[in-house]
Amino acid sequence: YQPASASLLLALFGAGLIRLMQTTLTFGTACPAGLFVPSLFTGACFGRCAGVAFRAFNEKHHLISTSIEPGVYSMVGAAAVLGGVCRVTISLVAIMLELTGGMTYIVPFMLAVLIAKIVGDAINEGIYDLYIVLRGYPFLQEEVNVTFDERCCDIMESRLTTLDVALQPRLLDIRALLQAYSYRGFPVVSGGHFVGYAKRTRLEHMLYDLVNGEQRRGDADIVTMQDVLPFTDCTVIRMVPDASLAQAHKVFKQLGN
Repeated sequence: YQPASASLLLALFGAGLIRLMQTTLTFGTACPAGLFVPSLFTGACFGRCAGVAFRAFNEKHHLISTSIEPGVYSMVGAAAVLGGVCRVTISLVAIMLELTGGMTYIVPFMLAVLIAKIVGDAINEGIYDLYIVLRGYPFLQEEVNVTFDERCCDIMESRLTTLDVALQPRLLDIRALLQAYSYRGFPVVSGGHFVGYAKRTRLEHMLYDLVNGEQRRGDADIVTMQDVLPFTDCTVIRMVPDASLAQAHKVFKQLGN
């Protein structure tokens, strides 16, 4: 290692400080400066600066008998700064473990990352969480852990307004159904069997085709399953009544609702 000197310490500290200021200005802009590597660079400079200073102090006062390697301080500093900025723990230790290629320094890495995260959490949230709030993006992670012990049948509505094809509805009945209710769609059933879901616009289009089509149906004509199926979505997600409410909640989260 290069002998400790004021110029070396000043160069290391200045390089880390300049890079930190650059990262502060460029993060969140269209400039492709990144955050991961600059944090590693800043921490490596500050860590190397501390290692060089401590080595020079130990050579003068002989505090410990073992030799001090500033490179180790550089790696630990890089892990500490990145862990404090991004609040990553296990993955960061794994990355540093792969960089060193041994298990010798895993304890210093773990301690540095853990202390950096504790100190950072005591001051504010992580930089990515703050950036989400700054940009107004919605949080994908829930603030509260939601758990349910009920089943879907415990909260579902059993008295639904449906289009039951087994009752042989007439065109007049379907038109009256659309006029009586302002729902965006209706479940299509055949007795106790669920067929699919038909949107209001699709049912209105079906009535228009049946009245103005080639066969020109009248209001008293019966609408069959063959007439309804082309306008029914039979691929809707279905939940059995005995399914847990937590599973239904998970499905709605995946749908973005």
